[in-house]
Amino acid sequence: MSQFPDRETATSPPHERKPLKTFINCLIAAWLFFGASSIYALILRYQYVPAPYWLDRTSVFAWSAGLATAIVLSASVWTDRFSISGGWFRSVAGLLCAPVFGLFLGWNAVTSAIPMAVALLGGYEANIQYSIIRADRDGSKHCPQPIELDMAMLVFKDLCFFSDQFRRTLSPGDTIILSGRGTSMGLFPSSARKLE
Repeated sequence: MSQFPDRETATSPPHERKPLKTFINCLIAAWLFFGASSIYALILRYQYVPAPYWLDRTSVFAWSAGLATAIVLSASVWTDRFSISGGWFRSVAGLLCAPVFGLFLGWNAVTSAIPMAVALLGGYEANIQYSIIRADRDGSKHCPQPIELDMAMLVFKDLCFFSDQFRRTLSPGDTIILSGRGTSMGLFPSSARKLE
């Protein structure tokens, strides 16, 4: 009787690890998709605006989630760097972009995606106050007539899809009240009025 394992037994551990790696990659992809969900909503003209208090309250947790996502995504790209099609250029580009995308998407998941999901599932008619930084900038295809809000965000500070007539009534330092489906964490604005 041989003391050595047969070929089938010797090669089984790598095959056993493959489903686990696939599962982990699916979890990472699902988290990244979730982190980008507020971007997809904005493209579909359903802008979600988090409340200033929510941004302040979750700042440390949001940056921690962003850092953790950046590390996991970078490690995933590093592990698969030799199997990335396109050679070393795409591998290097992936390694450079992974921390930035991971940081942003992890941060965005906490600041926007989580409260947006809560608003969709259990939202109500909410009213939240926001301060204006400026309302006279040129718009873009995805955000015409932007109204820049005073919020602790690197991106998505602009309130979109409100009329230029309303925008012309606003000055830096003004306060507006946004109304729409949401919670105290933020809302999907459907109307706005200037607080006198």
